[in-house]
Amino acid sequence: VILKMTHKFRSSSNTATGKLEVSNDGSNWNLIETWSTFDEGATVRSWDISAYAANQPTVYIRWTYTDNNNWSNYWAIDNVEIYAPLSGTLTIKKNGSGNFGSLTDAINDLNHCGVGTGGVTFLVEAGDIFEEELPEITASGTASDPIVFKTDRKSTRLNSSHTDISR
Repeated sequence: VILKMTHKFRSSSNTATGKLEVSNDGSNWNLIETWSTFDEGATVRSWDISAYAANQPTVYIRWTYTDNNNWSNYWAIDNVEIYAPLSGTLTIKKNGSGNFGSLTDAINDLNHCGVGTGGVTFLVEAGDIFEEELPEITASGTASDPIVFKTDRKSTRLNSSHTDISR
């Protein structure tokens, strides 16, 4: 499970502190990172919080800012995302009853979330015809974490002038 955010932390004379913590019960908090020095500009940061969030029904994220009564400090946080890399078998069905309703949606999610442990297989509904201009696949698979597109038929052909989906 990945936590991603854009933030800008400012502490003049290093008097402020910021803490990012995660909990799965709201009582016991796990420190992910602490800030106390001036940060030049907005930065995008990501953390793997799987140790605290994977397979949990509820996850709490807490940001704590203390400025020690120095009003020239601040912490701006924006674009918070929590997502899990894709793994297992996910279905693509044009009728919308699968995990994805189009190849484009599946590829966009793959590019955004990445590939999880064991890889991901996209099972395309046999008989569905997708006439789409596909985005490039930018996510990377490995021998142990492959990216696979297939149908439940013995053979299929997925054509695109923009994406080689046989990787």
